[in-house]
Amino acid sequence: MDLKQLRPQNIFQPCAYAVFGLLIFSFFIFFFNYHYHIMFCPYPLEYREGACLLPTDLLLQGKDPFDLSNNPQSTNIYGIFYNLLVFPLAKIWGPTLLLHRLVTGFFVLACCFIVVAVLRKNKLPWLLSLAGGMTLYPFLLFPATGTPLVGPQSLGMFLFLMTFFVPYFYNYSKTSLCISLFLGILAFYSKQYFLLGVPLTASYIFLFKSKNKGILYGTGFLFFFALSVVIANRVMNCYFNNVLFAPYNAVTNICGLTVANSISQLNNFYQLQKPLFFLIGIYFIVQGIVYIKDFKDISFKYFPKIDLFSWKEPLLKWDFDIALYGLIITSLTVYFILGRNNGNYMTYLFQLMSPFFILYIFTCLYRQLLVTFVGMILIIMTLFSLTSSYSRDFHELDENWKAVESLIATYPNIFASPLLVPLLVKYHRPVYDSGHSEYFHAGRDRKLLNIVFPDSPEIENRNMAHWQDVWDMVVHKKFDLLIILSDYHPFLPNMCALYYRPVAAVKLHNFFCAAQDYTYIILVPK
Repeated sequence: MDLKQLRPQNIFQPCAYAVFGLLIFSFFIFFFNYHYHIMFCPYPLEYREGACLLPTDLLLQGKDPFDLSNNPQSTNIYGIFYNLLVFPLAKIWGPTLLLHRLVTGFFVLACCFIVVAVLRKNKLPWLLSLAGGMTLYPFLLFPATGTPLVGPQSLGMFLFLMTFFVPYFYNYSKTSLCISLFLGILAFYSKQYFLLGVPLTASYIFLFKSKNKGILYGTGFLFFFALSVVIANRVMNCYFNNVLFAPYNAVTNICGLTVANSISQLNNFYQLQKPLFFLIGIYFIVQGIVYIKDFKDISFKYFPKIDLFSWKEPLLKWDFDIALYGLIITSLTVYFILGRNNGNYMTYLFQLMSPFFILYIFTCLYRQLLVTFVGMILIIMTLFSLTSSYSRDFHELDENWKAVESLIATYPNIFASPLLVPLLVKYHRPVYDSGHSEYFHAGRDRKLLNIVFPDSPEIENRNMAHWQDVWDMVVHKKFDLLIILSDYHPFLPNMCALYYRPVAAVKLHNFFCAAQDYTYIILVPK
C-alpha cells in the first residue's frame, strides 16, 4: 500500500482544516495570554526565582558571580551562559524580572519553532507542523515547572534540541557536527543536564549514520569539554562547587532519589497527555493491519542489518525514526536518573521528553488517514484538558506585594526571604540569602571527583563567616527590618525574638504556583 496516497489533503475537506486551524490558534491565544502575564508580572513567581538575577547584577558591577567573595550570599546553582546572554541587554534596561523573563520566553517559543521546523523537514503540511509546535507550548508553561520563569531552562532546552537537530538538518556534515559540539557545551554551561544532547547525538550517529563520525564526534567532545572545564574552574573558583556538586548533594540529602519519584512523574506525564497516547495506540493498530496486508512484501526490510567492520557505515543499517530514538533515550534518562529527583517535579519530562514525544506523534499522525482524522480530535482534547491547569487569577494589583515593596524601597538594610531578592536588586539593597545560599556548603562533598576538583576548606570557612556576620548584625540590631517566613528560615534561629519583635504578617499570593503562597513576618528591632 502506497502511504503517499493516504495523505489527508487528498481526502479531508478544506473546512475540516479550517476548523482545526481556528481551534489551534484559539489555544495559542489562551496560552500566550497566560505566558504574557507570567512575563509581565511585576513580582517574583517562585521562591528562588530571584537567584538568577544576582549573577547578572554582579556582572553589571564588573564582578565575578562565582568568586568566593560573592558567595554564599549570591550563590546561583545554574550555569553562567544565561546571564552572559542577558548581560548586554541588562546594561541598557537593568537586571529586571521582565528582561530575564522575556529572554526566557523567547527561547520557549524558539523550542516550539524547532518542533515546527523538524516537522516541516519531515514533509508535514504547515498546519500540522504549527499544531505540533503549539502542542509543545503549554507543556513548557506548565505551572510549578519553572521553565517560563527567570532561569536558563528554556535556553538550555533550545541548545539541547539544536545540538541534536542541527546535524539532522544538514545531513551530518562536518560543519554541522562542529556546530553541534559547540552548542552541546553551551547547553551544559546553561543547565547541566542538557549536556545529554551530546551523547544522544553521538550514539544516534554511531548507530544509524556512521561509526567513524560518531566516534570522532564523541572524541572531539571529550577534548573540548575537558578544556572548557579546566578554563572555567580556573577563572571561576566556585563555579563547579555551585552548579555541579552543591545541587546534586542537596537534592540527594533533601529530596531523595527514588524510583517512586520517577514512576509518579511518568504516570502524571501519561495522565496529562492521555489522548495522545491513545493516538499512538490507534496508529500502531492501523499500521499493524497495513503490515499484515502487505506481509508478502515485508521480508526482513524492517529489521536492522549489523555492520561491524566498515567504519564509514553505521553499526545498524536501519532507518530508525529520529524522534522515536530521542524519546527512548530521554525516557530512560528520566526514569533511571533525573526523574528520581522529586525537587523539580515534571520539569525534566516536559523539557526532555515532550519535544520528541510530540514530534513522533505528529509524524505518525501524517502517515495514516484514519490516524490523521482521529488525531486532530485527540490533539484538541489534549489542549482543552490542559487549560484547566492554567490559572487566570493573576492578582497583578496585590496590595500586600505593594506594601512589602514600599518597605524595601524605604529601608536600606533588610534581611529578606529569598522570595524578595528581585525587589532587593531593584532598589539596590544588599542581599544576604539568594535562595541557593543554603546549598553552597553542600558542594564540598566531591566524592570520586576529588582528584579533578579537590576539596576546598575555604568554602566551608567562607560559609560560616558569612552567616556569623549575619547573626552578629541581628544581635546588634543593624537590620532595619527582617522579612522572613513565619515558619522557616535555615539560618536565623528562633533567638531572633530576643532582638526583634513582629509588627505585621502578610500573605504574598503567587498565581503561577499556589502551593507557594506563604505568610511572611515583618520584624523590627526592639
